[in-house]
Amino acid sequence: MEIKNILKQLRESKGLTMQEVAEKTDISYSVYQKYESGVRGVGVPALQKLADLYNISTDCLLGRQTADTSTSPLQQLIDKFQLTKDQAALLVAYLNMNESDRENLIRCIKVLARGIQ
Repeated sequence: MEIKNILKQLRESKGLTMQEVAEKTDISYSVYQKYESGVRGVGVPALQKLADLYNISTDCLLGRQTADTSTSPLQQLIDKFQLTKDQAALLVAYLNMNESDRENLIRCIKVLARGIQ
């Protein structure tokens, strides 16, 4: 399968628009459109950003391995709790934090929760 088809399939399987993919990867919208249409090849930096976005290897994007996007533990958790895109993004951000930042965020949330009640 060609990379343009793989990109479109991955994007659609995640329910993303081309604009959302461009924003999440810091790739310009017009350049990303060219990737999906096959007008432009995907360079290594963009390939890495896209692989990170979809949590797959660059080999999967190149069609060298099958990408199983539905079975990642993170996706299973998102599906189980029916998280919105924003909630999923927060979860991913939390998972990318170091332990100290995670603890600080939890303390902040607890303070906010007490103040709201």
